[in-house]
Amino acid sequence: MLAAVSSDKDVYEMGLTGKSIVFWNGTLLFSARLMEGKYPNTGALLTNFQGKYSVNLAAEALESAIASVSVVGAEGFRVALSFGEHELHVSAETAQGRAAIPVKALVLNAPDRTFYYNYKILLKYLRLVSGNATLDFVANGLLGSLKMRHENGGRTGPMRIQKICQYCGGKVVKSKSRVLYDKGNETIYLCTTCNAYVGCYKGIEKPMGRVANTVLRLKRQETHQIFDAFWKKQGWTRSAAYRWLAQSLQVPEENAHIGMMEMDACEAVTRLCRDYKNKEAA
Repeated sequence: MLAAVSSDKDVYEMGLTGKSIVFWNGTLLFSARLMEGKYPNTGALLTNFQGKYSVNLAAEALESAIASVSVVGAEGFRVALSFGEHELHVSAETAQGRAAIPVKALVLNAPDRTFYYNYKILLKYLRLVSGNATLDFVANGLLGSLKMRHENGGRTGPMRIQKICQYCGGKVVKSKSRVLYDKGNETIYLCTTCNAYVGCYKGIEKPMGRVANTVLRLKRQETHQIFDAFWKKQGWTRSAAYRWLAQSLQVPEENAHIGMMEMDACEAVTRLCRDYKNKEAA
């Protein structure tokens, strides 16, 4: 599991806490429960660690909420995490009283029950990360991993450079927009046969998606405006928004980019945003 989310260059620090082993590389915190049996007990590992629920939120907001509700707790008490549609509910209840604070979050595959954690251990993990973070839970409530997500415009990996035009089968090459209009100097990827093209990200000259004709370019622009306005109104980060989009479209995150979409996919994005807002208003 750890190898699947790591690169060959990653270096981890390892530590033990209670019955768990923890790995930390500066941006990713991975925790797994220690199990009885001879090493490598892969059967027990695969049985016990099956990521099922995921929450994307601001690590500082969750840390603050846990610290706030802990004022009613006694030594070693457990904090409760329950999952709403758009927020994570943090609460604690002891003989001294009850405190509850909602934390705005993007909740994917929300469980229908409450999970309980030692608040000191949870705070210790949260203080190792900053910014936007993702918490992954296994089915029984064990917090399997806590990872920091870097803001990169929603892109999670290198976008493949298109070689063949989807319209005419012509060759797609890197060019300058001056071939389309005299004063243009932007880097583009252009079909040498039908002139379908796509712009590039400034500074890195990587295509923002697949080549498009005039109609599709206008449709993508419209879809971008609708989607950007939607996720900003929800209070999400860009990366959280694209993660939601990938989940909703049931595609890998690296494919959930409007610059990669054809007309039908653009319509699907617009419909998703509209349906989400209608459901929220109901």
